[in-house]
Amino acid sequence: MKIGTFGVRHVHARGLALALAAGTLSLASWPARAETDQAAALSLDDAVAAALANEPRLKAAEQQWQAAHSRRVTAEWNRLGQLSTSFLYTPSQRPLDIEFPGAPPYIPPQTFEVKQLDRYSLSATLTQPLWTWGALSSQRAAAWHDEGASRRSLDRARQQTAFDARRSFLQATTAAAAVGVAEQDLAQQRSFLELAEARERAGAVPHLDVLKAELAVARAEANLSQARHADRLAREALASATMDARFRGAPLRQPAAGTSTLPAEDEAVAVARRQRPDLLAIDDQASALGLGARAMAAAARPVLALRASITQQNDVAGDILRKNSQLYQAGLVVSWDAFEPLRARSKAAELRANERSARESQRAASEAVALEVRSALLSAREARERVDVEAHAVTVAEEQARVARLAYREGLITAVEAQDAELALTAARFALLSARHDGALAEARLTLAMGE
Repeated sequence: MKIGTFGVRHVHARGLALALAAGTLSLASWPARAETDQAAALSLDDAVAAALANEPRLKAAEQQWQAAHSRRVTAEWNRLGQLSTSFLYTPSQRPLDIEFPGAPPYIPPQTFEVKQLDRYSLSATLTQPLWTWGALSSQRAAAWHDEGASRRSLDRARQQTAFDARRSFLQATTAAAAVGVAEQDLAQQRSFLELAEARERAGAVPHLDVLKAELAVARAEANLSQARHADRLAREALASATMDARFRGAPLRQPAAGTSTLPAEDEAVAVARRQRPDLLAIDDQASALGLGARAMAAAARPVLALRASITQQNDVAGDILRKNSQLYQAGLVVSWDAFEPLRARSKAAELRANERSARESQRAASEAVALEVRSALLSAREARERVDVEAHAVTVAEEQARVARLAYREGLITAVEAQDAELALTAARFALLSARHDGALAEARLTLAMGE
């Protein structure tokens, strides 16, 4: 009997017993291997965690928040005023000559030498602002809002990083599933080729059916090659998104299908407008600009401060702390730069214009967020409906392909009709896979749009 793609293989009884024993051992060890592979598989949460830990843009946003935090701390310390100290050492100096004309003939003219500085001089001055017209408080409040904007920008960067990781993971798992569908299609086409060859040998069909089946096998092999190439590219994209080489070759755990109830449209838009970090960051930026303009306008007014100083001069280093050579001063100081209002007016006007621009940008961003939420919500609903429809279509296509194979084996239909049924089954499987991917991606996009 001929041994080929279609035929009966004679197996020796002893060889059959050995094959059955090996198959039994293989089946016995299969659950343990499956559990090991499942435990070693990387999940969606692993991808998100790796991206959050390794993303350079996220680390840059963290450093920007740290810089804003440092500016806020500096603004807090400005309330303490300024303390300045100085130490002077004068090894030699030329005394000041003072000539006294006298009162001739009773007092002769004389010349005096007056030393201006002692050898060692130590001074300290403390200036504590008492009334600044709100300049310091506005600067502190502006720094607080600036830090809040940076923190919210960091939160949004985390959400965007998590979404990018989810999207790459879904693309990778979908590409892997597409390889499985392509392998099933190839197996179906090879099986149909074997059936066509068997019917040709029996004289039931012409050689054209075999040629058509071989062409279908070649197409299925090409589709499988493309699917494997897309799978490799998706793995590389996932490894790049997570900055983790494990995702390049480790098995991936399929994420669970979305079963949560989708929110109402108005509720989702309200939640997004209330908690989106990027919208809140724009609000903080606008508030910081307004407070900065207020601080700039207040800085142009006279400032009342308490100033205290101590000065001590000695010719001997050991007497530097003796009280008999100390000079104390304390009092209220009013300082004002007459040209500061001219400079502050234009700067405050610039900050107020930037504040108004930020407010308008916030309004535009709010409308864009509403559109983004509605679009993601509609896509998620449409994808869920498509999943149900495509799942039913796969069931129908599987039954149709099964009946078509039996009908072709009995000679009731042509090869073209049988091939159409096989192609319809493969197309239905790909459509279901695409619908599930679109649904998971739409729900992830909805989560990002709502700021969760």
